[in-house]
Amino acid sequence: MKILAPSYYPRFSCIAGACKHSCCIGWEIGIDEESYLRYQRLDNGSGKILDKIIAQNGEYAFQTDESGRCPFLKADGLCDLICQYGESVLCDICADHPRFRSFFERFTEIGLGASCEEAARIILENKGPFSLISLSGDEEEIILTDDEQQVLSVRDEWIHILEDESIPILDRIHALFESMDCDINVLDFSETTDFLLTLERLDHAWDGLLSDAKSASSAPLPCTLHHPLQNLCVYFVYRHMPTSLETGDLFGAMLLCAFLCYLACELFSRLHQKNDALAMEDMVTITRLISGEIEYSDENIGLVTEMMLDIFE
Repeated sequence: MKILAPSYYPRFSCIAGACKHSCCIGWEIGIDEESYLRYQRLDNGSGKILDKIIAQNGEYAFQTDESGRCPFLKADGLCDLICQYGESVLCDICADHPRFRSFFERFTEIGLGASCEEAARIILENKGPFSLISLSGDEEEIILTDDEQQVLSVRDEWIHILEDESIPILDRIHALFESMDCDINVLDFSETTDFLLTLERLDHAWDGLLSDAKSASSAPLPCTLHHPLQNLCVYFVYRHMPTSLETGDLFGAMLLCAFLCYLACELFSRLHQKNDALAMEDMVTITRLISGEIEYSDENIGLVTEMMLDIFE
C-alpha cells in the first residue's frame, strides 16, 4: 500500500541522550505480545528483563518508577536494551514513536508527532511549503472515496490559506474560522486557559506555561515567528483533519484544528511579549507541550472538541 509522508519526515532521527525531554519518562509504555515473547527469550530466566515488566489483563507494560521513568533508561539518557541488543529489540511503541498514521482506503499517511522535541524542531524549521512524498515506491494511482475527497479538499484549502504569506499569520488563522462561519473573537484566552487547566495533565510545566501566557497581553507577532507558526498550524491540519473519516464529524475535526492554531498563535504571541523574544527552543517547548497535553490524550481531544462545538455549533 502507498505510504505518504511530509517532505521533512526523512530528516527525523531520535537524538537519544541529547534529548532534554525523554519519551522514556512520564509515558505509559505498552508492550506488544510479539515483543514480550522476545523479551522472554532474552531474559532466559535471569529476571533482568521480565522483572521490570508488569502484566494486567493480558497486556504488558514496562514498570516505571515513581517519576515515571522507564526501568531501562540509563543515566546518560540511552536505552539499556538498545545498548545490549540493538534497536531491533524495541517494542512497537518505542520503535514507532513519535510517528502517527492516518488510514485511507488505498493509502496511508504518516507523520511526526510534535510531542517529541526533535520532531517539533524539524516541523518548525521546515523551509519550504508543505508537501508530501511517497515512502513506499508504489506509483499506483490514488483513488479517493467521496468522504476522503471531501476531507482532503478542505484540508488542501486550509493549508493553502495558512501558507499565503502575503497576509499576517493571525489573519490566516482568522480565515480558518471564517471558512466555518465562526467568529474567532468569541474565544476568550483567559477562559480558554482556565478550561485547559482542568484537563488531564502529562507535564506540569504546562501549568506554568499557560499561567505565564495568561498574565501577558497579546501582541502582533514579529515576522521571524510567522513561518514557524505557519508550519505548526499546517501540521495540526495535516494530522487531525483525516480523523473525521473515523468519527464522521468533519466540522468537529475542523474546529479542533482551528482551536490548536488559535492556541499556538496566542501562546507564541503572549510569551514573545512577556519574554521580549521567543527563540527556537522556546517555540519547541510550546509546541511539544501543546502536542503532549492535547494531541496525545484522546480524552483531552474529545473535551476540547466538545468545548468548541458548544461554542460554535
